[in-house]
Amino acid sequence: GTQFIRGTELQHHQNGDLPDQSIYLHISDALSTPEYHILLIFALGGFGCTLSAIHVEGQSGLISLVMVSACMSLMFPTIYGIALKGLKLEEAKLGSAFLIMSIVGGAVLTKLQGGLITNCRVHTSFWLPASCFVMIALYGLHCFLAHDKSDNNKA
Repeated sequence: GTQFIRGTELQHHQNGDLPDQSIYLHISDALSTPEYHILLIFALGGFGCTLSAIHVEGQSGLISLVMVSACMSLMFPTIYGIALKGLKLEEAKLGSAFLIMSIVGGAVLTKLQGGLITNCRVHTSFWLPASCFVMIALYGLHCFLAHDKSDNNKA
């Protein structure tokens, strides 16, 4: 019954059938804020949801786990846009290739998390993606500070 429904809902979410991308567009329009602000917000949100998935049990923990996935899908177009902004065509082609290769890097992290699950506990394994969200948040903060510095130099 409900296990099947929840599993199906999670599968639809992971397949991109839920409106995460349109949510991203509405948020970015409503906030009218630079991409790096949105990246920082969703990286911190992903970190918080991961912590919640680690420490909260039951349906609330499951909802937190699904929200981790939502934060990731909302961050990807932001990272892509920030990383390729200002590049020449040939540089953008190479940059795009490296960004796609980073997805393969995510497959390596999945293997590492599987090893953590086998050797430790499931809850412990989620500290790996939590640390990745911290790194992404630091990238967003770096972009924010670099942009802020360039705005101050123009003034």
